[in-house]
Amino acid sequence: MCGIAGVFGEEARRYRGRVDEMLHLMHSRGPDAEQTSSGEWYIFGHNRLAINDLTSEGEQPFTSSVGSTRCIYNGEIYNHRELRTRFGLFPRSSCDGAILPDLLDAQGHVALAHLRGMFAMAWIDLPSRSMTLATDPFGMKPCYWMRHEGNIIFASEAGALARVMDSRELSLTAISSFLLTGCVPAQSSPYAAITRMEPGTWTRFELGGSTASGRTLPVLEPAPKVGAADLVESFHESVAAHMLADVPVGLLLSDGVDSTAIAYSAGRIGRVPHCITVDLGGTGRSEAPAAAEVARELGADHTIVHVDPSPDDLDSFFAAMDRPSIDGLNTYLACKAVAAQGLTVVLSGAGGDELLGGGYRHHRFGWGAWLSPPPLRRSGALLRAHPRLADRVPAKAISGLMSAGWPTDGQSLIAFARTLRHSRAMTERLMRLDPDARHSNLAIDSIGNNSQRSRMLRAETGQYLMSQLLPDSDSFAMAHSVELRVPFVDVRFANHAWSRARSRHPKRDFAQAFNQPALVRAAAAQKQGFGVPMDRWMREGPLSRFVEASEHKSSAMCDLLGNDEVQRTVARWKNGDAHWSTVWCLASAEAWISNSGALP
Repeated sequence: MCGIAGVFGEEARRYRGRVDEMLHLMHSRGPDAEQTSSGEWYIFGHNRLAINDLTSEGEQPFTSSVGSTRCIYNGEIYNHRELRTRFGLFPRSSCDGAILPDLLDAQGHVALAHLRGMFAMAWIDLPSRSMTLATDPFGMKPCYWMRHEGNIIFASEAGALARVMDSRELSLTAISSFLLTGCVPAQSSPYAAITRMEPGTWTRFELGGSTASGRTLPVLEPAPKVGAADLVESFHESVAAHMLADVPVGLLLSDGVDSTAIAYSAGRIGRVPHCITVDLGGTGRSEAPAAAEVARELGADHTIVHVDPSPDDLDSFFAAMDRPSIDGLNTYLACKAVAAQGLTVVLSGAGGDELLGGGYRHHRFGWGAWLSPPPLRRSGALLRAHPRLADRVPAKAISGLMSAGWPTDGQSLIAFARTLRHSRAMTERLMRLDPDARHSNLAIDSIGNNSQRSRMLRAETGQYLMSQLLPDSDSFAMAHSVELRVPFVDVRFANHAWSRARSRHPKRDFAQAFNQPALVRAAAAQKQGFGVPMDRWMREGPLSRFVEASEHKSSAMCDLLGNDEVQRTVARWKNGDAHWSTVWCLASAEAWISNSGALP
């Protein structure tokens, strides 16, 4: 895991100082080494977090054996050993990324389809005088870029790029989408002049100004006729791949199915990681006892960390927020605990709910018979007849209920998967702020069949996992120089998981196929979620000052949305008539704008 930055263009050399400055701002992404290299029309910069091949041979950029391709990248290629054998690649370094230049030299962007892992990369092809940027299929590793006086400038973090290039004008489309749904779309940047590479794509830039683009991989396709046992075997394979490292690997262990499944899979291959359980005590129910039982059974070292965030923790959390989010505090605090244990790599169960249909939204919204078209239309008619009812309906659900027909893609279905409860007046205000404030469809929206479960899986994968959970995981883990790996978010496993979309209880079937009592108990237990007491902390605890800042008459939120509407929204929450997330999205956006210097 690392940070990358660079410039491509006829005048690239005059940006050397700016590349150095971006690397400085992203130091936590790679504190082990900092390298900058340049040619006549490019500059590449790289911050290294050493995980594979800890020697200087693992430092970037990597160069092909014939010297025609130079590459920097951020992430992990889990099948690099397989690819060395398959394609006869013999780089000097055993680092996973060392295979990339020769593979790209031989196959160009077609080589990206062979990679199993998470990555954002840039490579120079000297003969064609071109540079290509590329990202992994799920967008786990970000890459942002912009044009400046005919040059292409890119970086791993939007904030670093915006600050150094003094391009901090806020994207009204992005902030409106965030306030409506709780996240910035996966393919969007929070800054108007900066572009985020869409997950699973590549873009080639040539000195003459022409560009070309395409997909990193074909759209994910569900594997045919996959049973629960086959799915578990695919998961074992993914966990084994994610365990490969030249440094110790940890595991964020809770009492839920996802992290417990990782623990048993790791134990199956004889590489049980150091388990860390973070206990916030927010729900009055600790996950530590059940997690400790699993760790004892597997003979794993187990550390329970009790966390009580300080004001400095919360200030640092917002400083690390690269794009607005109403989530991520749990990841930030957990990775701080991981770093305190001296670990730089940790496995997480993130993505299990989204790919296996185990989240509460699936049960609350996805499987109910009321989601069939006739009840849906009746619900829309009811809201038209009684507009005040809309004030108690999730904001994005309103557009779906008001639509003429039944939603057929994730963009519409996500309306039922959000917990934000804006008033109808606030929703209309946000839509007036920018009528284009919506989630445009990702390639994920074409996957699977048209069943209710497939629609919900598409919505959760494209517009929660890829738009919020993974970007948060990258930003908040990297803030502590920790590489967070997610075995569930693996193309091969995902293809098997998607094939189980028609199963009535895919998450439970997955757990039972392990034949482990602890997993069966976890699957049968009520989903608890992370125990951050958000509502209480916002009313009278450490988060209350951020709420107060957002409702101040001089705040950016009041400037964008109107003081009266912001005050009404906060009052509804204080009176118990709105969910905490309605106000927290305002508070989070306000804090992000203040820290980033974004200009509304």
